[in-house]
Amino acid sequence: MNSIGFISNKGIKPIAILVVLTIITSFISDFLGSVFFFVTLFVVYVFRDSKRYIYENSDSVLSPIDGKIIAIDRVNDDFKIYCKVSLCDNHTVRAPFSGEIKVKKYHKGLNLDPNTLKAKILNEQITYKFISYDKKVNLKLKLLSGFFNISIEKYENKVLSQGDAVSFFIDGIAIITVSNKNELLVKLGDKISSGQSILYKK
Repeated sequence: MNSIGFISNKGIKPIAILVVLTIITSFISDFLGSVFFFVTLFVVYVFRDSKRYIYENSDSVLSPIDGKIIAIDRVNDDFKIYCKVSLCDNHTVRAPFSGEIKVKKYHKGLNLDPNTLKAKILNEQITYKFISYDKKVNLKLKLLSGFFNISIEKYENKVLSQGDAVSFFIDGIAIITVSNKNELLVKLGDKISSGQSILYKK
């Protein structure tokens, strides 16, 4: 995932359009110009590329995304951790551990309310699978786009170090799937941070 300065490259186009609109509307009306100015500032905040220092630890599996945990389910041999990703979160998706990333499923679609059954079928979504170098640890991350999300970047068969940026996800639901053989260090209601929060110890 690339960035220009402190802005993700995904934000360059919408920010440039808003800057032009701000200039144009400021000649028409001071009020409209002010509205577009503050909207532009908010969009810059949304597309910020916050640098984080990653404390690499081969014994820890880190959260791949920012968000609030809204549910944790136990399904067969897995834990599924459901996270709500909002516009105010940091939107950089990061590798939870060093290893390989693969795209297991990708569906281009709409941007409906991600909490509806229709959205689970029609919304844009992608499932990444992270596999450790020794093949003993894997984690799946499904991203289900929300109202404001933009096109999701696809990275496939790429080797990553723990904490490396993978993609940019603005809004929606993230589902993290891990083996239930491990004791989770997060709980319902927790706010987790990509490359910072420890999901469990290997």
